[in-house]
Amino acid sequence: MRIWDVNPGYLNRQSLLGEHRELHAIVSIIKHNKKGYSRHPETLRWQSFGWALSQRHKLLAAEMKLRGFTDRSTVHLKNKNQKWPDTFVDLPADQFAILAKKYKSIEQGRIPLPKNVQQLWVQHQYSVMARDEAEYKYIGGWVASKKTGKGINDIYPELISLLRCPPAEGNLRNTIQHMWEYVSQYSSNHVNIYTNLQSKVYRGGKEEATQAYYNIRRGAERSGICGTGSTNKGRRMTGSASCRGAHNKSIIYLAGNYHLQGGNLHANWYLKEIQRLVFLYNIVYLKESTALGELQAWTY
Repeated sequence: MRIWDVNPGYLNRQSLLGEHRELHAIVSIIKHNKKGYSRHPETLRWQSFGWALSQRHKLLAAEMKLRGFTDRSTVHLKNKNQKWPDTFVDLPADQFAILAKKYKSIEQGRIPLPKNVQQLWVQHQYSVMARDEAEYKYIGGWVASKKTGKGINDIYPELISLLRCPPAEGNLRNTIQHMWEYVSQYSSNHVNIYTNLQSKVYRGGKEEATQAYYNIRRGAERSGICGTGSTNKGRRMTGSASCRGAHNKSIIYLAGNYHLQGGNLHANWYLKEIQRLVFLYNIVYLKESTALGELQAWTY
């Protein structure tokens, strides 16, 4: 019986589904005071941390969904909100070695097991960005310097601690924008966002839609994407043909960017779209990111 502390993206199919089963077994032991495995080290360390066990379940469910599995189970333990166990059966960094031995001749997980601290950081950087920008810059600079002589064992405890915190809304928005830059050119959905705003302006629609459209257009003009056209107080818009072409990739990106910065973050929608495009176009840089799965678990 084992509940891993590493990101579920590192687990292969068998380990991912196995942990999901064993987590529910521990939940059942805790909820119903069952005797079997009640003294197991994993059961003991999660005994008083119901909220953390529920959150680990969300992380597993998010990763399972990325792999095409449907999880309809729920965990409703809530004691010790936002508190995690401070003990480990095996230290998180040592768990990589356990998995490496386990996966020596079989498939690995979605994320390759890190061979050095630089690879570990690349895999975790967006997850850290979503929590703490200062830590993101500090750890990134520390890793980039390559002068410390330190390795995975030195940095991973800090990463584990950071990823146990919920993302801050502003940082989450910024992180999604960074991730979106890698996939926005492939998303036709943002043509619809842009043209929907445009049609509302043509119809003299809501003031917010008009303002959104003008903000997108002004961004395009400032970046040199298209020239300045004439306007008539939101009732009609004319101008260069390049601005009228909603399929311009940069216009699409600006439309998506504005949508992200609007009143609602729509984080779930964006993460799902990023996930879809990452696998559809095999964008390895994001496919091997912990953030691709784990951020979804915090936006339910």
